[in-house]
Amino acid sequence: MINPAAALNAPKVSHRFGLRLEGESGAYQPPLDNLGRFTAFLPDGTFRVTAGVDTSGNGIPGEFGEGSASRTAALGPSQPEADIGTLWPE
Repeated sequence: MINPAAALNAPKVSHRFGLRLEGESGAYQPPLDNLGRFTAFLPDGTFRVTAGVDTSGNGIPGEFGEGSASRTAALGPSQPEADIGTLWPE
């Protein structure tokens, strides 16, 4: 059998689900557990949380053209944690 992708040195396509948090202090990609949950110690601020699929294989889930869903969460002294619910990439 011939693997055409390997024969042409084509990049791997991961289709891996991942999560990205973006805020004023930077971007974070916390590891997810088997149920897609995560725990992260983040600075105070507002974060855009994007769940998505990494079809390009570049390690950044939910980019343009890849399935994604987003929500915003604010963290601070009076709000030390946030439940963003379920994000399902479309």
